[in-house]
Formats: sequence, C-alpha cells, structure tokens
Amino acid sequence: MNDTPEIAKIFSPAKINFFFAVTGLRNDGFHDVVSINLPLNFGDEISVKLNDCEKDELICQSNDINLTNNSILSAIKLFKEESNVRDNFKITLKKEIPISAGFGGGSSNAGTILKTINKIYDNVLNTSTIETICTKTGADCSFFLNPKPCITTGIGDICHEISDKFQNSLEQYKMFIFKPPFGINTSAAYKDLRDNFQKLYISEQSANGKMENLIEAVIRGDEKLPLYNTFYNMLSLRNNDFIKLKTLISDVHSNVMLTGSGSGFFGICKSSKTLKYSKTIAELIFGSDIFWREVSFL
Repeated sequence: MNDTPEIAKIFSPAKINFFFAVTGLRNDGFHDVVSINLPLNFGDEISVKLNDCEKDELICQSNDINLTNNSILSAIKLFKEESNVRDNFKITLKKEIPISAGFGGGSSNAGTILKTINKIYDNVLNTSTIETICTKTGADCSFFLNPKPCITTGIGDICHEISDKFQNSLEQYKMFIFKPPFGINTSAAYKDLRDNFQKLYISEQSANGKMENLIEAVIRGDEKLPLYNTFYNMLSLRNNDFIKLKTLISDVHSNVMLTGSGSGFFGICKSSKTLKYSKTIAELIFGSDIFWREVSFL
C-alpha cells in the first residue's frame, strides 16, 4: 500500500516556567499555580499524514514514548468526538524534548497537533472548544495554542499578558536548559507536595509579589535574579545535589532553577564564559551524560 503524502509538518516548542509558585490545593484535587511561561526555540518536530489504516497511529524514534497511550492520540480522539472529522492520521514525532523534565513536551505535542488539525479542517471547532479539549488533555496544553511569554494562573490553563518591556529585557541574557539522567513524574511530584509538603504552599498575594520582584530585576538587567519554584524548595529537601548545584552556579554569577515539577533546570546568565562554567558544574554534579542545550526564547 502506498504511503499517503504529508499534509503538515510542524514545530512543537518546549517551554520553561521562569517563575513557578503553587498557591494551594483546589476542591477538584488539582493545584492552583502562578507561573511565568516562556516558549523556547527548541522543541520536537511533528509530521501529519492521513492513515490508510482504520485507526490513528503514532510513530516515534524515542523508546521513552508510549505509542498507544500518549497526549497526541488523546488529543486527536477528543477532537474527533467534538467534530465530524472521521479521517485517521499517521503522526510521526521526532522527539527532542526530554520527558519527565518539566519542559512541557507532552502538552506542546497535544496543543500543537490540535491547532494544526483544526486548521486543516477549516477551523471546524471554535477556540473555546479547542481550549476545553486542551484542558482535558493537560493543564498547560492550552498555552501551546499560541505560545508566547505570559503569566498563567488557575491550574496553569489561564494565560495573562506580560509586559513587552520584560520580554525585550530577556534578550540581554543567555539561556540554557539541562536535565539530569533521571526524570520526575508530574503526578508523583504533586502527590508528594500534597501529602508531605503543604507547608511550602504560599498565598497568591505572596506569589504575585515574588513574581513582580523577578520581573523588575530582569527589566533592570540584574545579574543575580530572584528565581523561584515551589518544587525546587521541595526537591531540595529530597536531594542535596539540587542545593549544591544552585550554590556553585551562583558562585560563577549564573542563575539556575528547576522548571515546573520535573527534573529539568533552566539557567540564565550574561556571558558565554559563564554559560560554559555552568555546564561544567552541572556535569560535575550529575555526570557528563546530562541532557544540555543552549536555547533562546521563541
């Protein structure tokens, strides 16, 4: 059987949580957060074809991806349930974003495929319906419908504008991301926080104050930035290497912080020399087989 032609080839960007505060447990079992989301110029590549088989199919070179139970196929299933589209798709995912890191890979894949398929079918579903599907697929999935720097609240699904001055000020910094050779499952991290570390919740007012301090520091061009992540505070109590990493990188005038609830970090500094030293320190602590990328904002 001849292979069908490609109907879309799309970039699925990673993101970092430049600021991340958990403000409490909700009645529905999820957590409220205050976050700054920043999309990156680094990510996955997705190819879309119609499938001759009677099902949707995902192909991926990474052994870390479950080919039958994943965010892409879940998003497509929900899309079909809400529309009259009955075509089946063959999706090829070139995976670059590490999993269980906090860089938003699964949510990015789902949000990107949703907006792409909807566009292919002349926007058969309105924006509100697509956003609802996103929320069902992943808390921050809707961010990737229009990935741009923003403040998010709720469970990470409500996006608010952030100042152009802040965005422009980020250009004076160099950015890197890395992941130790282990991952942290999002559900497990939130469960640990809920069961053992509720003392680390902060009020929304306190979170907004810390976030504003960070935004102002970036706009001023400070070398040392007051980065904050609730999960870093929690995981530092579990793993002393996290404290050692932050301390040593601070000594070379770089800033580093956990992004989200996974094991991935981002770093921000002002010189290439400092960036190089930061990589050396990360490898010293976690080993030379860490995942590492120099990145910039999308």
